[in-house]
Amino acid sequence: LNALCDRLTLRYHSHPISDTSNFMRMLTAELDMDPEPLIDITEIEASYDLARAVQIPDAVLEAIKVIKDELEEAGIYVTDRRWRKAISIIRAEAWMNGNEIATISDLKPLAHTLWNDVNEIEPVQSVVRNLSDPVEAEALVLLKEISDAYTTYKEQREKTEDRTLRTKAGLRMYRKYEDARKANKSLAERIDSRRSDAVTRLKKKLDSINSELSATLHIDQPEA
Repeated sequence: LNALCDRLTLRYHSHPISDTSNFMRMLTAELDMDPEPLIDITEIEASYDLARAVQIPDAVLEAIKVIKDELEEAGIYVTDRRWRKAISIIRAEAWMNGNEIATISDLKPLAHTLWNDVNEIEPVQSVVRNLSDPVEAEALVLLKEISDAYTTYKEQREKTEDRTLRTKAGLRMYRKYEDARKANKSLAERIDSRRSDAVTRLKKKLDSINSELSATLHIDQPEA
């Protein structure tokens, strides 16, 4: 099946539904067997022609070579067929972003193209994002760090009933929260009006931590 899978250019790992209510809703949902089309074949063909006209400059080709080298250093092999198809993906991304010439940021979809199994998803995404969108990569690292720190903080609180130790742990967490909040604000300023899923998710996580810390430490904290 490897040859068949290699022809499936875009790859997404679909997790099973974990929420019971959503699972039950999925089982009983009415399916629309005759949905109204949002786009017809003529529009698809026209879009394909416009995307195919997008130019791939040397800078983008060099960036692809850098990604290839870093993946191979990590032991991840991508077939020549998939690299060739990746060019079409880059052209389509550039066209949808309104670019007649592809840019480095148009390499983002390669994070969903170059992995072979689920164990390669994270390293592939890291390599692609570090090159195509450093701000997104920084936000994801910061999101993981603050999430891990908050998990550790909650575990420490559960291990002791000593109010002094709990307060000290909370204050340490609050300082980490403040550092993350300032870093996220800096990231948001650097991306200007560009959309960043990681920055948005980081802000939501910080808002949640802010709310819980306010309740446990009785501190009037600023929003993230």
